[in-house]
Amino acid sequence: MMNSHPTSIDIKAIAKALFVINKNSKTALNPHVLYELKRQVIKKLLSEGLAKKIAIHRFPGRRSVNTFAVNVKVEDYYFHIPATKDDFKNLPIISVNDNFRNEKVYDFTLKQSKNILYDFLNYDEKELNKKPDTPPWQSSPYLSYK
Repeated sequence: MMNSHPTSIDIKAIAKALFVINKNSKTALNPHVLYELKRQVIKKLLSEGLAKKIAIHRFPGRRSVNTFAVNVKVEDYYFHIPATKDDFKNLPIISVNDNFRNEKVYDFTLKQSKNILYDFLNYDEKELNKKPDTPPWQSSPYLSYK
């Protein structure tokens, strides 16, 4: 499906930039900014048909609590986003395995990656640096079910 973006989009570059953002969000001092950037980009890619939801991954948790996240494919890269009720109706639930490993990215810095993604969204960096509506300790990026 063709997109409505005014310039030519390098989806491979966007996928690599998402990988860098996702990797850095795990150790960032302010991770909500990076997670929100990832969420917005994946949302736009899905809406334009440039990404595809593959399945719901089940992560075995402690004390018999499973965690679920939707696996989204962008080019040759896979990312997790929170699952919705519709996702549970429409996607198969599978266990995480090594078939969904991403190739490491060495050619983009965090700053370059952010710029690529902000450009794709037509955003100013300040728009995503706002504080989240809910404190991070009150919201989880993934749904948990017993």
